[in-house]
Amino acid sequence: MEVSIIRTFFFVVVFWGLLIISPVFLLKYYVLKIINDDKAYFYANRLASAWGRMIIKVGGGSVDVTGLENLPESNRVCYITNHQSYIDIPVILGWVPRPMGAIGKHSLKYVPFLNLWMKPLRAILINRKSLKQSKEVIKKGIEQIRSGHPVMIAPEGTRSRSNKMNRFKAGSFKLAKDSGAAIVPLTVDGAYRGLEETGKIVPVHIKLTIHPVIPAEEVASLSTGELADKCWNIINSGLENPNEP
Repeated sequence: MEVSIIRTFFFVVVFWGLLIISPVFLLKYYVLKIINDDKAYFYANRLASAWGRMIIKVGGGSVDVTGLENLPESNRVCYITNHQSYIDIPVILGWVPRPMGAIGKHSLKYVPFLNLWMKPLRAILINRKSLKQSKEVIKKGIEQIRSGHPVMIAPEGTRSRSNKMNRFKAGSFKLAKDSGAAIVPLTVDGAYRGLEETGKIVPVHIKLTIHPVIPAEEVASLSTGELADKCWNIINSGLENPNEP
């Protein structure tokens, strides 16, 4: 049997095994939530960070991070990232040392055990087929950022499954503009090689770049289209083989 098949089988067993036992850890979250909501949130994020690092390690991967000094002290932040792979999420959770919620696919609410973590991690699930629900999600994300809880969004809207980066959807940037947030662009490079390129889990080296902050004042001064282009160019520059503009 191929090593990659054995590794993939082991990865799936560990991935689902961790999810199945994860409700045990949620008990402490709900106890903390009664005492202090923020402490409960930070606890959930620490667990998610440990989970992200473990998932990458089990798959034989490694992550190189640059730009940690660019992380702002303020929590009124919107993280903007490209989206190559399912693996992007554990990379960001594991190696960006800041708690953040994320806007994700509506279908995640139907994934057993994983769906239990959406609320503790302040994830906001979006149904892109419903314009009304999409607007409500952006509104909820704006309120979350204004309350001091950062939100991450991948404005490509779906995985590229390759080194190619799709153009960013301008509407996604209402989240940052209307909340008065600064933007921190993130580049995840090489994650697609760990799964999407072959359909199997293979060891891969992933580069995560945290770019300098785009100040809230500049975010406010640009249109959503201008922000989409600016962030696309910044994030694209972090790829080993950048896309043509």
